[in-house]
Amino acid sequence: MRILLAGEWRARIHEKGLSEALRRAGCEVYEFAWHKYFCGMGVGGNINHLKDVFLRAQAKLVYGPVIHKINADFIKTAAEVMPDVVFIYRGILIGLETLQKVKARAKSTVILGYNNDNPFSPAYNSLMWRRHVRSIAGYDMVFAYRPENIAQYKNAGARRVSILPPWYLPEEVFPIQDLPANGDKKKYACDVAFIGHYEPDGRAEILEYVARAGVSLKLCGPEWKKYITRYPCLQKCFCGEIPRDTEYNKAINGAKIGLCFFSKLNRDVYTRRCFEIPAAGTFLLSENSREMREFFRPGIEADYFANRQELLDKILFYLSDDVLRQKVALAGLRRVRQDGHDVYSRAQYIMQSINGFKSGKL
Repeated sequence: MRILLAGEWRARIHEKGLSEALRRAGCEVYEFAWHKYFCGMGVGGNINHLKDVFLRAQAKLVYGPVIHKINADFIKTAAEVMPDVVFIYRGILIGLETLQKVKARAKSTVILGYNNDNPFSPAYNSLMWRRHVRSIAGYDMVFAYRPENIAQYKNAGARRVSILPPWYLPEEVFPIQDLPANGDKKKYACDVAFIGHYEPDGRAEILEYVARAGVSLKLCGPEWKKYITRYPCLQKCFCGEIPRDTEYNKAINGAKIGLCFFSKLNRDVYTRRCFEIPAAGTFLLSENSREMREFFRPGIEADYFANRQELLDKILFYLSDDVLRQKVALAGLRRVRQDGHDVYSRAQYIMQSINGFKSGKL
């Protein structure tokens, strides 16, 4: 099966990881990456300043000659590859007319869309998503990241919608028995870690409350640097951006407890780290949701909190009982593997959905 996978193609957890999984499943995967069209952004200097401003404006408004060229080049690439399947990952830049032209040239091509962000969240600027929302009717099938998006995609014109939760990469996230004492252990060892972005949703205040209680906390992720000065205790806990590659896995393994907050911007009820933390063999303590309790049984395979006091109480409780904490972490590891939350299992699900669509069963 020939698959043209289009998207930004920056992070391995997204398009790159999925393409590797689809190749392992026996597919020929062709890449269409649009981050290359914006490669001048952030260069700086007087010569590049105007170009930089122009590119940023087009990226923000999802409008302009670069956006037009991306769509034209995508149509051309699809004509050259003649894929059985077009998979568009977070298709914020691809218009309905583009999808229609691709379909007109090869009616048998199945066009799929997936978006890990929430284009229907009222917290977003609607300009950002207008092209994507208008193009929804052009997809044969849309994979929704979160349950509430199913009805929203259908109301926007989607013909078929299925849930596709996030995944973890088994080669990058796995248990490490012992971190070296003089290097990684000293760098990453802590009672509690939160590895994730800043949002103005109260998570900073909750983490500050935990840090004030004397818990050994490590914090890293994007956007924190802009706001960390507002939180004196968190300044001591902040370790910078999210570690990359093998360092990311060490950071998760170095914590006795891994915390998970949901993006309120995206109205999430789970997130990728809900699977990565147990996949690393670390105890997962997450915000509460019905969906999470279905993934991992409370107090058996993970545990949950609803407010800052409950979070602190559970942190102190599980830190005081190494045997129980490790037992729950091991059960979470078994469950995440057993239920197939890795990228290879997700790729198999995508393949099954494609075959179901082609056979008329979906």
